[in-house]
Amino acid sequence: MMERDVTLGEALAAAQGAGFAEADPSLDVDGWDAASKLLILLNFGLGASLTMTDLSVGGVGHVELDDVRRWRDAGLSPRLVAHARRASDGLAAGVELRTYPASDLFALARGKTKAIRIATDAVGELVVSSCASEPAATAAAALKDLEHILATG
Repeated sequence: MMERDVTLGEALAAAQGAGFAEADPSLDVDGWDAASKLLILLNFGLGASLTMTDLSVGGVGHVELDDVRRWRDAGLSPRLVAHARRASDGLAAGVELRTYPASDLFALARGKTKAIRIATDAVGELVVSSCASEPAATAAAALKDLEHILATG
């Protein structure tokens, strides 16, 4: 949408044609795919015990071409972000649309590139990105990276 100045429907059709989007992209568009991945990381990677009802989940289905043009004019890049933060009563987690300035590493993640940012007390902020195109390779790489981060954090 940002690069071609097209509607969400047009962008989805192009992404489906290129193999980026599922035939039924609703789980991605509505944020549920990202929420599922977040739950896996939190529950199995960090030992949390959250369910989908514990998450605040939003998507990108509401994005209009006017939003895209406004963000582009302001030098911002929208990203659907799964996030988690320690809170006084456990973990606060969810999925939402956020915008980032062009210099932010999340703004540079485009196409099939995925990125994760982890802020730690011990080593500061860690950012890992990957452009693996095979789902199994992406999952394996993400889990290996998480294992390394947890071992050093």
